[in-house]
Amino acid sequence: MGKLLSHLDRSGLAESTLVIFLGDNGPQQKRYTAGLRGRKSWIYEGGIRVPCLAYWPGHFREGEKIDQIAAHIDLLPTLLTLTNTPRPEALKLDGVDLSPLLTGSQQKLPERSLFFQVHRGLMPQRYQNFAVVTERFKLAGYPGTFGNENLRLQAVPVLELYDLSNDPGEQENVLHAHPETVKDLLSQYEAWFSEMKAARNFEPGLIVIDQMKEHPSVLCRYQDGTFQRGVSEGWMVKIVRAGLYQIKIKRQTEKPGKLFVNWQGRTVHEYLAAEESTAEFELKAGTGLLDICFQAEGEDRIYPGDNSTRGDVVLTQMK
Repeated sequence: MGKLLSHLDRSGLAESTLVIFLGDNGPQQKRYTAGLRGRKSWIYEGGIRVPCLAYWPGHFREGEKIDQIAAHIDLLPTLLTLTNTPRPEALKLDGVDLSPLLTGSQQKLPERSLFFQVHRGLMPQRYQNFAVVTERFKLAGYPGTFGNENLRLQAVPVLELYDLSNDPGEQENVLHAHPETVKDLLSQYEAWFSEMKAARNFEPGLIVIDQMKEHPSVLCRYQDGTFQRGVSEGWMVKIVRAGLYQIKIKRQTEKPGKLFVNWQGRTVHEYLAAEESTAEFELKAGTGLLDICFQAEGEDRIYPGDNSTRGDVVLTQMK
């Protein structure tokens, strides 16, 4: 970061370049979290609170620390304002414009609540691993249940409440000391969850396979796969153009075997020698679950469940 900022200064570009640096989430393993509780996939502060630095000489207040809550959803409306980019009237954004805080034209924005729910790979359940964060309080539901497909919700949700202004490390659950706050934040969460569900009932987005948009198309099993029973069993895709596709798979073994493709209710395969990883298949245009896997001779199918690249696929349309 220091080298980048020095380069901008030397090049005379600093005052015309906006630099924003932030993390995506807390650490995946046990590492430094400044005394915050939890890590990645948790809705405690160690999992969701990250640093965000903004640098723009001549425009932002230097050395200023802003304590008001903010989130990634605020970046787009903020950048639209700072770059004088017109915002389409029909465009609805969840975030708020932070530019008044950055430029110093305002000391404080209206209070609001931020909502979090971490559940990757699962159909979201109401109350599972959620948090509502305000300037002072955080209401958390079933914390630490990320990835738990067998969670049985109780008649009364398991909740925790923390006073972040006095307890940023979330060591003291003050749920019973603030019943009205709990009631209010829980009501806000339930309304937010219902709104999110109403949009498309949490159906996964489609990966568009189209050589005019991405060529070749890369399918990452861990990040983009459709998870069932805790493992990725393919991808929800839209194949725009029917044709002959070369399919290359990141194999889990060097043994010979078969490359299987299940698409539109039909399963086909091609034999791969020990050193091979590609084969060609005719694929119809359409929408649905595209399942591609390699199975070594005499062995059962392997379902990679980790975050490696095993099982990743590259599709190239040949004609």
